Amino acid sequence: MFGLGPGELITILVLALLIFGPKKLPEIGRSLGSAMRDLRRASNDFMSAVEQDEPDEFETDRTDHHTWNDEPTSEHKDEDESDKPKEGE
Repeated sequence: MFGLGPGELITILVLALLIFGPKKLPEIGRSLGSAMRDLRRASNDFMSAVEQDEPDEFETDRTDHHTWNDEPTSEHKDEDESDKPKEGE
């Protein structure tokens, strides 16, 4: 825990008890616990939002693919015709 040993923790707790008193210490502990819980929840929400927004690395752009009944576009027509043997050959 942040490089603090048991002796340091006991010293901090005794000083907090002397400064804030036995009535305020539970309230401070509750508010600190609530703040830590809210921070953890916000962090988890942020991480899940980031994971959902990441694109799938295997996803491809399907706008350039043809289906069986599509006519080739003008730019692809030349490529398709160049693969066919010429009539005179």
